[in-house]
Amino acid sequence: MITDARVLQPEFIPQEVKHRDAEVNHLSSVLRPILDGQSADPVFLHGPSGVGKTCIAQFTVERLRENVVDVNHQYVNCWEDHNRFKTLYSLLDGINQTIDIHRQSTPKDLLLDRLRDYEGPPYVVILDEVDQLRTRASCTNYTASLASR
Repeated sequence: MITDARVLQPEFIPQEVKHRDAEVNHLSSVLRPILDGQSADPVFLHGPSGVGKTCIAQFTVERLRENVVDVNHQYVNCWEDHNRFKTLYSLLDGINQTIDIHRQSTPKDLLLDRLRDYEGPPYVVILDEVDQLRTRASCTNYTASLASR
């Protein structure tokens, strides 16, 4: 019996993750440079459905946010934002860089340039189900990814 329906919501982040200590520790170690104000290397989490990739990514980023006050983060579900423009727009929206972007006329290259030129606090991005971008928009094929800037 489910005693707390919140666990079924996509935005739910548990207080602890059981049986995934090695994965959480590895992801934490990759993101550790952010604690010193540096960039972290991109990380790609892959595996079969239901093993906890999204949960581990969100849990680890939430723990990072407890230790770093000034960190931006963005979660993008590529099932919902399934094309390149929508995904880039969501990422830019997370850093308040969409004020002059027009969905019908702004080229994707401008969005990419704006992300590359970002110079604010560390920015951690979770692209969940990123393989949906490949099937619909020609992108790298990974099930989930987490990258930081």
